[in-house]
Amino acid sequence: MQETEKANKYCFSGEKTVSYLKKIYKEEKCFDKILLKDIAFLLIKSTLIYLFIYLGDYFYSLYNSNYIHPQLSKVNIELFFIIFSILLFKNFYIRVLLLTFVFFTMLIEYFYFQYFGTYVQPIGFYQFIFNTKETFAVLSDEFSTMLIPLSIFIGLIISILVLKKYLKIKSLRNNKLAILILILVSAYSLGMTYKSLHSKSGKLWHKDAKRIMPMPKVYSCANYARAFRYFLVGIAPKKIFSNEIKMFPTLPKPTSKKNIENNNIIFIIGESLRAKELHLLGYKLQTTPKLEKIDNLLSKTIYSAGTMTKVSVSSLLNRVKYPGSTAQMMRLDNNLFKLAKEHGYKTYFYSWQNNEQLTILQNFMGRKYIDDYASREMIKQRLKKYSHYDDNLLTMLKKIDINRGKHFIVLHERGSHATYRKQYPKSYNKFKKTYDNTVLFTDSILSSIINYLKENSKKPTYIIYTSDHGELLYEHGRNGHGWFFSEVYKVPLLIYCINSDCSKIPFNNMQTHFDVSNLVTNLLGYNTKIEKEKTIYVNGSDVDALAGYLHIKLDNNGIELSIKKIR
Repeated sequence: MQETEKANKYCFSGEKTVSYLKKIYKEEKCFDKILLKDIAFLLIKSTLIYLFIYLGDYFYSLYNSNYIHPQLSKVNIELFFIIFSILLFKNFYIRVLLLTFVFFTMLIEYFYFQYFGTYVQPIGFYQFIFNTKETFAVLSDEFSTMLIPLSIFIGLIISILVLKKYLKIKSLRNNKLAILILILVSAYSLGMTYKSLHSKSGKLWHKDAKRIMPMPKVYSCANYARAFRYFLVGIAPKKIFSNEIKMFPTLPKPTSKKNIENNNIIFIIGESLRAKELHLLGYKLQTTPKLEKIDNLLSKTIYSAGTMTKVSVSSLLNRVKYPGSTAQMMRLDNNLFKLAKEHGYKTYFYSWQNNEQLTILQNFMGRKYIDDYASREMIKQRLKKYSHYDDNLLTMLKKIDINRGKHFIVLHERGSHATYRKQYPKSYNKFKKTYDNTVLFTDSILSSIINYLKENSKKPTYIIYTSDHGELLYEHGRNGHGWFFSEVYKVPLLIYCINSDCSKIPFNNMQTHFDVSNLVTNLLGYNTKIEKEKTIYVNGSDVDALAGYLHIKLDNNGIELSIKKIR
């Protein structure tokens, strides 16, 4: 009789643990009245909180058009389970405190994005530990621009309190189950991050990077969690405790010249084009017939900043010299787009890579300083007629009035990325190796850009081409990029000057992507030097250098004396 009364009590209150409810179910047949209803109500509450978080990101994207909010149709299971576990706690104040913390991470993301134009990066936690005062000083100086994000944060807190007041329905509560779910979700996420950063292959694969790094279209609080996990299992052990990765200096912002040239700069970044496949640079097959007919074209082989796109292009656009320079990238003091804007240039970034392929790159691009940004999808929307290849970049270039104002234009090719046969028209199917045909088509694109500008530019115009990295074509038993082989880290550099003397460029001293960035920075009107170095670094497949880097020593003639891999 006494046991029956207990069962009736818990049928109405729903406050017993899951295990005890199962026991009661067997004896009193009331499990369906208690557990299923309570779980349903808990799922409803979790869904409402999830929607609040989505709305927070959505409203911030209306305020800052560069912020790309997540898609509601793509449910973040991890985030939903976190919310579900928080709402399982019995104590109301614990629930509010934990949800407030989630909303606070959203606020940090908004503040960070508002100032830097990108998401909180893993190295940001390291910087905060050692530069706390400077961080708060920056935020206080920009406080007026943070009012909308702050309002969103306050609105989310109020929404929770309103939800508690007007949605008075009881749901399942169980502290042990809440803690268990939190532990399991956290352990799984940390484990996946650790596994990705410590791959046996020695490189951070693109698919893994997309899963563990902060990215567009991911919930702000989830991006914060990604960055913190990355810091916790990647940066903290290596940069703080074991000091395996050397802490290189951060370059200061360059100073402005007294006399700034009224010019155009067209910076073309290729994709996966290795230097040894250009006839212009000694390849046996004639892959560069058109470029070789252009007089006074400067060409040579240089070292890439990294072995994958996200590393090398980020380094090129931020004047990076050393591996693991995300701290410098985050500050944007050396970002080419920002430097260009400060000297009155109109800035452009046109890429024939699609949105998905550009997601990680956007973290370090400085998109807030780009006047006209267009990925492949966006270019297709703008052009009435378009091909499936890089020649659309020339079409976009032709839409710019290059003789009116100063222009800094970055053209980002699809180039020689796999699958190679998809990167060129059938009319370029000349060689047995499809990769060689991509080089032949790139030769055509580059020569067309040069000839167009020669005919139409009335002011000094500088055309600079380099590839992000090279490619293995089954040498060393491997293919693709991300590896520490010369086929991957040695890339072409081409420079052509219109209405200007190229002899002023210290071309003989140029050895690396860093030198390319220095040249662009100099042409933008800043004081930079390009000097021959005896020590060169090539970063691996991870921006923070967690996948290792090469330390290369050269003699006075640029001959390699030693190559040491640091991991």
